[in-house]
Amino acid sequence: MTCLLTGANLPSQDREDGAVPIHAAPGIDGYHNVAKVQGPGIVTGRAGSLGRVRFVHEDFWPLNTTLWVKEFRAARPRFSLHLLRSMDLERYGQGATMPMLDRKVVHQVQVVVPPESAMQEFETFASDVYDQIKTLQAASEKLRTARNLLLPRLMSGELTG
Repeated sequence: MTCLLTGANLPSQDREDGAVPIHAAPGIDGYHNVAKVQGPGIVTGRAGSLGRVRFVHEDFWPLNTTLWVKEFRAARPRFSLHLLRSMDLERYGQGATMPMLDRKVVHQVQVVVPPESAMQEFETFASDVYDQIKTLQAASEKLRTARNLLLPRLMSGELTG
């Protein structure tokens, strides 16, 4: 199916300002000027947010609290995303106090992969949907930024409605 790898450490003091998202188990944990992985990719929590599977459009840096997909062998990227989500990865967590997702355990799980033609059809359909999601998320982020800039000024009376 896909090859899951463990993310890489990137201490805060080693991060340099940039546009490359740094993915931690719960989500984006800042930005860096160097990518470790070329997108698209898939990231899931290895510790903390176990099994929360996310699609990453752009180049990124996966932190050591994640597992990420390096290459898509027998399944295409968006199909792999949905396949991993359907696997309920959280149930494979090991450890009593702080469950961890071991990539070796996940690699042993057998799954059924449809024919290439079906995956290609799904990929074509899903690509359009995910491109729209990406566009809407970017627009939402711009609106959030504008709100955060304007709201304090409106509340203080510096701006009037």
